[in-house]
Amino acid sequence: MQYIYIIIGSVYAYFWLWLIVSIIKPNWFYKKKTVEKENKINLMFQFTTRGGNPKIVNRGIENILKSELNNYLIFVFTEDKEDKKKIIKDERVNVVIVPKNYKTKNNTKLKARSLHYATEYYKEYKLNSYNNYIVHYDEESVITPDNLKNLQNELNLAYQDKIDLTCGCIYYPLEYKEAGLFSRAMESNRAFIEPECAIGCLSNIPKQGHGSNMVVRASIECEAGWDIGLARGQAIISEDIFFLIKLKSFGANFGWHGVPMIEQPAFTLDQSLKQRYRWVFGSLQSAGEVHKLDGWHSLNWWERFNLREAIVLRCLSYGLGFIIGLISLLINIYLAFNLIIGNTVDFNFNIISTLALFMWLGAYQYGVYMNLKHGNFSLFYKIKEHLIIGLLSPFIGLAETYPAFKAFVDWYIFQKRKVEWKPTIKQK
Repeated sequence: MQYIYIIIGSVYAYFWLWLIVSIIKPNWFYKKKTVEKENKINLMFQFTTRGGNPKIVNRGIENILKSELNNYLIFVFTEDKEDKKKIIKDERVNVVIVPKNYKTKNNTKLKARSLHYATEYYKEYKLNSYNNYIVHYDEESVITPDNLKNLQNELNLAYQDKIDLTCGCIYYPLEYKEAGLFSRAMESNRAFIEPECAIGCLSNIPKQGHGSNMVVRASIECEAGWDIGLARGQAIISEDIFFLIKLKSFGANFGWHGVPMIEQPAFTLDQSLKQRYRWVFGSLQSAGEVHKLDGWHSLNWWERFNLREAIVLRCLSYGLGFIIGLISLLINIYLAFNLIIGNTVDFNFNIISTLALFMWLGAYQYGVYMNLKHGNFSLFYKIKEHLIIGLLSPFIGLAETYPAFKAFVDWYIFQKRKVEWKPTIKQK
């Protein structure tokens, strides 16, 4: 077990390193107020949805319309014709129906299909200019009006620095109390790894990606496109990481705008498990297909390692967390049982396992803090949430890592290639 604790402790130490750096150098990671710059860009806010949730989409649109921004348009690309009747009516809001019979050259499926249709739409209407930036939203995404002004300022800096793609943090306070306990807790882990995501973008080697709060220069997004094709005859279900790698092989310059976006957790444990399975399985799909990209072999060995092998190793370490967590839980149950029945239990203090334990528990607590910080919650509720999630962390950890373990086993052991994808339910 000693070596296992060293491995898991090293993984958490790596993420804690960047978290500590983000605390020491907050301006690298979190942009609360940027010095205002002369505006030289146009913003295109893009919601990409299967449709059927206009109320959720309207929430994000309302926050944009309330802002002090100028030079912007809003686009909603949806597969549902009914959305056109229910999305907010405004001269800056454009609802575009993605035709059911639309096919890309490479037969791309699911969300990437709609994303590619959007690039063709922009090209047709001459919206793919160098100083236009596409701000990607999911259905439920919100950037508050004050942060939208900060985003515009940050993107003017990005334009000045010739940045093609830039990302920011995502936190999950929306509909927080409506979500189940395990779903809320599992989102805290995502907040913990945000600084490492930022370092990937700042070092120009994106190690993980956001499909939302990703801002891309319209000219390069429309040139590269989202026509990512299929993986062994199946739709790629984690299109965001594949697109980031594609942009890297395209020669894009990456950055980190650091302006927070807020979203909502999945409502149920089942939805949260399916989300994570999809992310890991889709990442493994992408890692197996990136060598086909036109610019892949122009990247140096270190870049290729980080964009393929490192992604596989990240998925492996994520899945191994389930095995380690399960073994640790069973050992603790065994020790507790012996204490209850009066048997002598020999406790040996181990500094490595203790440090690994505190880093693991601290990761959840930090994530809970950041998610609650971006919402409107009472002090009592915050304290209660920290305590409950802290007490249930061993079980939450198993729930968090099981989908990664299953996806890895399905891909490598059972050679599963068939995929199923259903959008996460966004409203009750």
